[in-house]
Amino acid sequence: MVESFVVAVLIVAVVALLVAGVAGRAVERGLYATGLWVPVTGPTTVAPTLFEQPEVSTPTPSFDESPVAPVAPTAAAPDPARVNAAITGIDRGGIGGTFHVSVVDLASGDLLHSENGTSPAVPASTMKVLTSVAVLHEYGVEHHFTTRVLLEPPPAGPSGSPAPAPSATPTTPEPEPVPGIVLVGGGDPYLNTATLDDSYPAPTIGTLAERTAAALKGRGIDTVTLTYDDTLFEGPAWNPTWPSNYADQVSPVSALTVNQGRVTGESPGARVADPAAVTAAEFAKALQRHGITVDGTPARGAAPSGGAELAALESLPLGEIVEHLMRVSDNDAAEIMMRHVAIARGKPGSFEGGRAAIAETLTDWDAWTEGMVVHDGSGLSRETRITTNSLATLIRVITTDEPRYRPVMTGMPVGGVDGSLRLRYVVDGTTAGRGQVRAKTGTLRQVHSLAGYVRSADGALIGFALVSNGADDEYAARTWLEKASAAMAACGCG
Repeated sequence: MVESFVVAVLIVAVVALLVAGVAGRAVERGLYATGLWVPVTGPTTVAPTLFEQPEVSTPTPSFDESPVAPVAPTAAAPDPARVNAAITGIDRGGIGGTFHVSVVDLASGDLLHSENGTSPAVPASTMKVLTSVAVLHEYGVEHHFTTRVLLEPPPAGPSGSPAPAPSATPTTPEPEPVPGIVLVGGGDPYLNTATLDDSYPAPTIGTLAERTAAALKGRGIDTVTLTYDDTLFEGPAWNPTWPSNYADQVSPVSALTVNQGRVTGESPGARVADPAAVTAAEFAKALQRHGITVDGTPARGAAPSGGAELAALESLPLGEIVEHLMRVSDNDAAEIMMRHVAIARGKPGSFEGGRAAIAETLTDWDAWTEGMVVHDGSGLSRETRITTNSLATLIRVITTDEPRYRPVMTGMPVGGVDGSLRLRYVVDGTTAGRGQVRAKTGTLRQVHSLAGYVRSADGALIGFALVSNGADDEYAARTWLEKASAAMAACGCG
């Protein structure tokens, strides 16, 4: 009797879950159709002309140089006709807008399918593929960005020499000047007030304060003034092409920032107005906890020349930064990476410097297409335009040619498993992509994109870049991207 009751309860529960799943997908589709489903980046006003098309020596890696995604030995080269049939056979009725599609054989580099592949499109967050490849190209996976603390040199005398020793004649003693220290930002995107978790131990401002306090006490100093220097980056901290309602999606870009400028540590969420000032305040509090008094309020200023280094804190290795950036689609880290690309190329660490530097870097890989324009590193800008052919070229670079780009590949979410693809590949016609597709997603209002790679049913590795701009049915557009990539997974295209 009890067993019958338990079985009945289980049956009811399973039916309820199935109904809820179907209903949930129906509700999601309905909300997309009405405009009430808000994508991660939030809605913005879309101009009628938004989707009109405009006229149109690598360092040696220090680690394993074998291909990172080898093709199965028995895999036949994909047949372009079969790939074309697999993709064009997916219905687009009622979706509207423009599709940009590029598919490449990762073994040979041959282009298997291209639709509007040389026509620049709004990429959304697939722009992070370009930014990530560019920063790894310039620095390599083992590079660290360093936050430093300097001791200001003692004040000079009237002639510019050190101040003379006090006279032997008894006088009213002058108060000893308070030594000054300078916190210098090095562009670490993941400097935090606490370790994030055991699997992702981001450097902490507390560790830097502890090291600084120990160095000060070793010099007999227990009180200091604090200056902070964020001059590594230049130009506006807010991109002029970002709408104001993106203020919960990305922080003002700074070379000195803690907790990514996020008030609660969450994104979307409230952001601080001045990341460098907040970082300095957190550092001052941490110094106090380690027995160093900070006299007055921290002040912004440039580090003086000749200052002795008291302490330093390295960032995570760049490879780990990029991998995390890709997996969670981190806008804040992407913008900082873009500025580092500019600095590596001898340009100002600004939006303008970054856009010019990324163009130069991608030209090194023959991945820059005439007519493309880059306004930011994250893809939040609706004025950024890149081509799917260029994206597909970079997908081949990260999977077969250069192991130094491994973090871009391993950071891509897996269909139906993790990251921004965790809840996708569940509708009819997409399930072949579950666990098979690895890709970077992109989502803005009326912009959906997917760029990554998949192993076909007969063992071939296929790279793809898929972008939809201006769709009338956004849910259907996003689902079409999943169906197209799943069709490549299911395809015996050899």
